[in-house]
Amino acid sequence: QLEALREGVKNYTVLVQEKGQDVLFLRKIVQGKADRSYGIQVAKLAGIPKPVLDRAKNILAQLEQDTSSTNVSICAESLNSTPLEHVSPKPHVILDEVKQMDLFSMTPLEALNRLADFKARLNADNS
Repeated sequence: QLEALREGVKNYTVLVQEKGQDVLFLRKIVQGKADRSYGIQVAKLAGIPKPVLDRAKNILAQLEQDTSSTNVSICAESLNSTPLEHVSPKPHVILDEVKQMDLFSMTPLEALNRLADFKARLNADNS
């Protein structure tokens, strides 16, 4: 909307490819606007906890059903009244394992294998 209102303002977006519920950001920037918001997908890639993502999906679904200002204010009130203490980051068991590792006694291959194991476990936790 600003592009039409202000001289010199241009709107750009990153091209995406959707595969089911997964989104692949193609790293190509083009002029124009996105067909929808990808904020939740970006948050997932950033490692935001699943309960927060689920809550965001619910709010987005409400907004998509009815974009009237009434619905937006109801949604905002709902968000403000929802306690989020249960999604506070807590120490992860993998963090303790990393702290206990003796990197100087490991071979590069052993370290790489441990790293691959950590990554697989973290990906399984976020699924």
